[in-house]
Amino acid sequence: MSNVWIQTATGKRFDLLDPEPSMIDFEDIAIALSNLCRYGGHVKGFYSVATHSTWVAHHLGDLGPDCARWGLMHDAAEAYLGDVVSPLKRVLPTYQELEWNLMAVIAERFNLPCLALTDAVKLADQRMYATERRDIAPHMPSWEKWPEPYDVKVVPEGPRVARAVFTDMAMFLKLI
Repeated sequence: MSNVWIQTATGKRFDLLDPEPSMIDFEDIAIALSNLCRYGGHVKGFYSVATHSTWVAHHLGDLGPDCARWGLMHDAAEAYLGDVVSPLKRVLPTYQELEWNLMAVIAERFNLPCLALTDAVKLADQRMYATERRDIAPHMPSWEKWPEPYDVKVVPEGPRVARAVFTDMAMFLKLI
């Protein structure tokens, strides 16, 4: 074990540089993602990574369970590495490498096929971004062309609700 580790919500010592599938715990992911606010907190109300991920999974449901499972888990590495805002993430190659490596370990732990970033998951993630931007962060600049938002209304919700809904979705998808 390296000396670069964190203590998880369930009390595990998690090695950030050399993660193992046995270190990955769904409860840690659900707790952490439900407590992480998207966009560095620059939104109209608390809006968690867990809520975002649940919406992405929901919109991928018609494409089958594997795609929906990836939708739910596409940001799972942030449970251990934190949610770094995208502009900063793009200039942190070490963070990106850690994130990719951790996503491979998470995929192994949950028996997810290697389709983490299929076009469908990317598009659903981008459409949720557009939806979130419209509903909870309209002040964000539009420096890129984004796909059409979904025809749903995003409403901020607290961590407790976010965790429950995220966990319910995981159970529905037979991820846990």
